[in-house]
Amino acid sequence: MAVAEDQGYMEEITPVWYNFIVNGELNTWAVIATYDEEFNKFYLWTPDDNACVLTPDWKTDNKEDNIWGFFVSSEEEAGSCPYIDEQGWTYAFYTYDEETMDPISIVGPWGNDWSFLEEEEFKEQYSEWWDVFNTLMYEETIEDEVGEMPVWYNFIVSDELSTWAVIATYEDDFSVFYLWTPSDDTCILTPDWKSDDPNENIWGFFVSDWDDSCPFIEELGWTYANYTFDEETGQPVSVSGPYGNEWRFMEESTFS
Repeated sequence: MAVAEDQGYMEEITPVWYNFIVNGELNTWAVIATYDEEFNKFYLWTPDDNACVLTPDWKTDNKEDNIWGFFVSSEEEAGSCPYIDEQGWTYAFYTYDEETMDPISIVGPWGNDWSFLEEEEFKEQYSEWWDVFNTLMYEETIEDEVGEMPVWYNFIVSDELSTWAVIATYEDDFSVFYLWTPSDDTCILTPDWKSDDPNENIWGFFVSDWDDSCPFIEELGWTYANYTFDEETGQPVSVSGPYGNEWRFMEESTFS
């Protein structure tokens, strides 16, 4: 998902406001967000890495009167907005609730209406799209940590806790791994090799802290994570989490 370099959606900066937009006719979704407290610039990001800049068309000088719509443009640092040239999409009409001022819809590049949904609504109504969104988010998060894509990464999921995380390594010799959670916790996992031969795999991981960002060590005494793998293929199967339950490994294609 393309983002503006200086206002990256996956950076630690939290948007002032954001919503998902969905279109049932096209069977897809996108995100609209702003980092500007004056609400003078918004960004639209799509799942296929397109990014457009939306500038509000205010009804009056009083912003409480809301907007007629958005002027659509592109910025090189934000990413590509192909709809401007391909569909002539330079303006997006907008509707909102007259009483609450909450957004209702926006007109997209093909002339159809996209409905606004807050995060919880989007998660409940479109769980598959929510999973795709999180996959995209964490792909960029793990790349941003060190400025490159990892050598290897997998998602881990816990059905019991109804949550997930990412485990990745940037080391060619697999000497250290990182675990990231959706709540921005980060733990270091150091392999406990079965022998000096890495081909024999590991017993588990020693868990350590990274900049006081792994609360499970102090709060739950999670200092070791047992690990299982397929004896024939060597592929990971599960890892024990801080609450003593098993987390299943999933590749990106399965997770999304």
